[in-house]
This record gives sequence, C-alpha cells and structure tokens, in this order.
Amino acid sequence: MNFEITLNRILGLIVIFLAVMIISTTAVVSAQKKNRSKTIVTALPGNESDGTIYVSYRELGMLRSTTAPDKKNKKGTAIVLSPVLTYQSDDEEFFEELSRKNQEIKAVFTEYFSAHTKTELNRLGESAVKEELRAKINSMLSLNKIHEVYFESLTYLEIPNELLVPEK
Repeated sequence: MNFEITLNRILGLIVIFLAVMIISTTAVVSAQKKNRSKTIVTALPGNESDGTIYVSYRELGMLRSTTAPDKKNKKGTAIVLSPVLTYQSDDEEFFEELSRKNQEIKAVFTEYFSAHTKTELNRLGESAVKEELRAKINSMLSLNKIHEVYFESLTYLEIPNELLVPEK
C-alpha cells in the first residue's frame, strides 16, 4: 500500500484536529459555566441548624460603582464588589427568574452604593447593608425570595488628591 503524504492531506488533518479541539473546548467551557453559577452552600452563618440546602447565584459578576460625594471626597469613592445571592437549591424556576432579572439586580447594587457616602456605609455596617440590599432585591422577585446577600469581595478604591486632575 502506497501512502503518499501530500500537502492536502496534512492540511486536512490539521483542520480535523482544530475542529475537534474547538468542539471539545466549547463543551468543557459551557459545562463549567453551568456548574459555576450553582455552588452549594449548606451552612450559612446563623443557619447551621436549619438543614436547608442553599445554592449561590454568582452570575452578577464584578460590579463597579461610586459612592455619593461627601465632605472628604467630592467625587465619591470608587467601589468594586462581587455580590453573591443564595436561594433554596431545589428551585429551578427561581434560578430562571434571577437570570431574567440579572440586569435589574445589578442596578439595585450600583444604585444603592451610589446613594450612600462611604461614611454612611461604614456607619450602617456590613450586616445592615446586606439586609437592605436583600429586602430591595426580594421586593422585585415574584417566584421566591433570596435567603442571603454576601460579597466575595468589596473594595473601596481611594484615589489620593494629588493624583486627581484639577477641574477647569
């Protein structure tokens, strides 16, 4: 049997290899994305005895906002946060509602932080801020309610005055 290696055969094998790689990578990434949005959280602080299994809705991603201006910072303080919402694990319809209202929920976070100064937020404390956000989000949901709001990260970005560009 005479096996002749030609440029067309080499290019054909390369195309087949690339197609297999693209398809398999797409399948792996989509499976990871689907699993990423539902992290099981069984023991939440203050809820250890309940026994209910909660999952985390992490599809809000990283949000950026600016706090309301105050005496110290006339432009407000930049804030970067990654909020997470928890809800009962057996509620697929509620997950769909959260997904549909994703942009509205993001707006609740950004509007909330832009309506308060950094000083006000610090005075309220993290627990009160989370509770107010939870109440606002739950008021816009119809199928069920989120159990808890928490932050994977919440960072204030202070810009020293000497780095600010003066206004004209």
